[in-house]
Amino acid sequence: MIIGESDLSVYLFAGRLSSCIGAAIALGFGTKYQNIELRIKKTS
Repeated sequence: MIIGESDLSVYLFAGRLSSCIGAAIALGFGTKYQNIELRIKKTS
């Protein structure tokens, strides 16, 4: 099985992109989820 440079760069780019998106989701949704929880606790 031969992996060409184009395939390798595509996988590398996809890996970087997915890791960046994963980090952004973890940080962004994590803080949003905490804010929603705080709002629910305050109202109830």
